[in-house]
Amino acid sequence: MEKRAKAYTVSRLAKMAGVSVRTLHHYDAIGLLAPSARTEAGYRLYGERDLLRLQQILFFKELDVPLGEIRGILDAPGFDEIRALEDHRRRLRERAERLARLIRTVDKTIQRLTEDTMKLTDEELYEGFTKEQRERYQREAREMYDPALVAESERRVRKMTKEQWNAVKQEGDEITRGIAA
Repeated sequence: MEKRAKAYTVSRLAKMAGVSVRTLHHYDAIGLLAPSARTEAGYRLYGERDLLRLQQILFFKELDVPLGEIRGILDAPGFDEIRALEDHRRRLRERAERLARLIRTVDKTIQRLTEDTMKLTDEELYEGFTKEQRERYQREAREMYDPALVAESERRVRKMTKEQWNAVKQEGDEITRGIAA
């Protein structure tokens, strides 16, 4: 007896993959993910190869690769699916490690603010951010403001009590909400 291949409708695939039907229609329209078949009524049907391709697309999107580049990568003659998956796994582990560092930093900052102590060093405040990000923030501050003002600001922040720091944070949050409104 012949084994029949599974085929998924666009709505079923969208639900399984956590994307919208509109997204799948868009991928089809730009030639990124064409269904392997259509019903007599013209409905899209996706097979196993399509599911695997969509998974690759979503992995590359997670890495902020533009859709046009994803198509080029997946359609390249030498594309190695196994190697791509291994690379995705490596990058996801790196991201997970970076996120774990950020979580530890947030936990330490919460502890520092709730205990009203200075147990967290200035360097630990930025643990989890990449060196490039820290350097960019410092460079931007130096370029935008007088270095003496930056140093004075850092000195004042280090002297703040928990209540003062919370008031500054609250004011910043209110400004952000006002801008977003």
